Amino acid sequence: MRSNESWSGRDCLGMRIRMIGVLVGVVVLAGCAGNSDTDAGVVTLSVTSSPAAPAAGAPVTSRLPAPVGRIVVEARTRSGKPVAGTAVTARRAAQCDSARRDIPPGTAYLDTFTGTVGAGGSIVFGGVPLGCYSASMTPPTGSNPVPEGMHSAFLTTGSPNVTITFRFNDSPASTPGACTAAAIAADLDLPQAQKSAAAKVAYCKGDWAVISWNVPGDSQRLVQHRGAAWTTYVSFPHNQCWSEAKRNGVPADLVKYFGKC
Repeated sequence: MRSNESWSGRDCLGMRIRMIGVLVGVVVLAGCAGNSDTDAGVVTLSVTSSPAAPAAGAPVTSRLPAPVGRIVVEARTRSGKPVAGTAVTARRAAQCDSARRDIPPGTAYLDTFTGTVGAGGSIVFGGVPLGCYSASMTPPTGSNPVPEGMHSAFLTTGSPNVTITFRFNDSPASTPGACTAAAIAADLDLPQAQKSAAAKVAYCKGDWAVISWNVPGDSQRLVQHRGAAWTTYVSFPHNQCWSEAKRNGVPADLVKYFGKC
């Protein structure tokens, strides 16, 4: 049987345990050991907290960042010259079919990105959400945009980076009054009979016009304003297909003058 003296000499009196630090998630304890009442040895307890499991049926939110993409919008003439100052807008549709590359008419839009094309002829919208986008532009004063349909971009995980190009004619926009029959006829190399005949303009918009003369036969022409003058694009009758005319920038209003081949 131990005496009280032996107990106090060989063991730590009172078995002192003291806490020397409490950190977030870590508790450090120190206690006496051996034959001395001095502190010797440190015990570290690591405490790891686990997040509570989501309730049954609750949505699980990924902690990974949402995938994003990039839209490059270019504004260039047919010859590749940049058209600086073109204001562009890209809008992400609430509903779309990326596989069919289709944005339903009348759909709402979730995000809108706007900017202006710089001297290099392009602007970049980076870090935008994946999805279906429609794009529009406001041409700078004096420029001559090619009449085209809606521009769109479809950003997917497999193809997150897309380029949209707005095309412009190299010639400046026609000035008011240039669509008169007299102005058009004065620029064309006409047969003598047509030079003295009355002319009629059936269509004139932008750089394109349809003109004919009151002479026997088919004198109708589709003409284009290029540079500072009107030139003949095709004389009727002709055998050019609409697909070729469309590639050449002929307005959709004039599809009736071309074959479906």
